Amino acid sequence: MELLLPQDLDVSILTIYPKEAFFEWAKSIEDAEDDSDIELEFEDMQNDTSAYVVPSIESLEDLQVCIDANFKTIFENELFGWCTDVSKWPDTSDFNLFNDWFGLSVHSMAFDLTGDKDEEQDD
Repeated sequence: MELLLPQDLDVSILTIYPKEAFFEWAKSIEDAEDDSDIELEFEDMQNDTSAYVVPSIESLEDLQVCIDANFKTIFENELFGWCTDVSKWPDTSDFNLFNDWFGLSVHSMAFDLTGDKDEEQDD
């Protein structure tokens, strides 16, 4: 039997999920700007999280370096998904606020399922 395994990428994935504080902010923005009858639910927000491809994370130190270098970009991207009016955003340089509003999970292995499936893998 020939195995065609996906390519193991030398990257990690950070999944960013909202905490209750972010949900409350997003809900307040939505309530102020939206006149639809659709109610924003915390569970829905947590089930559709963002994933970021980052350099390979192999230790807690690697994770801290990655977060320190990228939390502001991630914070702004998450806020932009809910509100494009920057004047309504909190201070995105506040690392403690980022931690209050978001949690994350690290996935140290990522595989490419978009590549050429006809190529054989020797591993």
